[in-house]
Amino acid sequence: MRFIIRLVLIFLFLFTVILIGGSMVLAMTVEFFIPSASGSANTTADIIILLGMLILFMGSLLFFAWFIGRPIYYIVLWIFQLAQGCYEEPFKRNMYSRESGTLKQPYKLYEEMIVQLRTLTETLARNERERIAMDKMKEEWISGISHDLKTPLTYITGYSEMMLLPKYQWSEEDKTEFLKQINQKGLHMQALIQDLNLSLQLNGQRLPLHVEPVNMVELIRRIVADVVNAPWASEYLLSFHADIDLLEMAVDPQFLQRALRNLIVNAIIHNPNGTNVTVSLRQSPTQIIIMIEDNGIGMDKETVDRLFDRYYRGTTTDANSEGTGLGMAIALQLIAAHHGEIDVASRKGEGTSVRIRIPLS
Repeated sequence: MRFIIRLVLIFLFLFTVILIGGSMVLAMTVEFFIPSASGSANTTADIIILLGMLILFMGSLLFFAWFIGRPIYYIVLWIFQLAQGCYEEPFKRNMYSRESGTLKQPYKLYEEMIVQLRTLTETLARNERERIAMDKMKEEWISGISHDLKTPLTYITGYSEMMLLPKYQWSEEDKTEFLKQINQKGLHMQALIQDLNLSLQLNGQRLPLHVEPVNMVELIRRIVADVVNAPWASEYLLSFHADIDLLEMAVDPQFLQRALRNLIVNAIIHNPNGTNVTVSLRQSPTQIIIMIEDNGIGMDKETVDRLFDRYYRGTTTDANSEGTGLGMAIALQLIAAHHGEIDVASRKGEGTSVRIRIPLS
């Protein structure tokens, strides 16, 4: 607002100067070319005055053109650079005083605009860096997901080709084992594709919740039991504790189960064998609190900060770490769809604690 007031005042002043100066020049020109009888003796003086006024008038125009035009040129050039994808200030050293480091007088009129342009420049530069980092992350993610899809596909094609070879006579036991492997790898590919589809649905905010009354204690107990019985989790100590026996809530059981399972599985596949993973449930007056705690290797601050970023896969142990890099992002979005929140606390070598809070109503 101050910038607009200053701009209006300076243009009014400039208009007044031009109007008065132009009127004086016009009057003197008429007087010079059509001199009055009484003033004919002062022709030389009139010429000198006329020239002096013209010089003063032109000097004033040049001064105000420099005072107003140079900052405008600077701002236009800055905007042009932003449009060309160059996110930095042009000629920054020409805009500030060397002694005080403040804006020079011609630029102070446009101080608010310059501040806003600087903020825009910094925002665009930050967005460009994030875009480049995201593109790189996507490339790495696409490479990883291609490998993850290729691995089970290789098992499926390999075992099916072996079964189709006419020169071998496979026993029923062998065929059953081959079919189990094919089924297992097919289910794994199905899970990967489901992650992709669910991520796209969540990103487009097209995911409707099918809410129904659910006993949260029993739901979480089943999730923990399902993970405990998985072959890749056999070397981990997983337990569940609840301070209540019955807690009925209106949730989408399928999506909430998916979110909690992703969080529990993450605590397993990123920790070495023998890690203790404890899942607990308690109720406060306004919300339920689900804790997933482990005494594993922990995470550094960068990993914690990026844990729920899409496509971020982090570092893994030698455990089964096949996945899309979308599991944690999906978990966060599914919990948020239930109006809940997730907090993560972790330190290297000291384990990780994940707290999920979901309001009761």
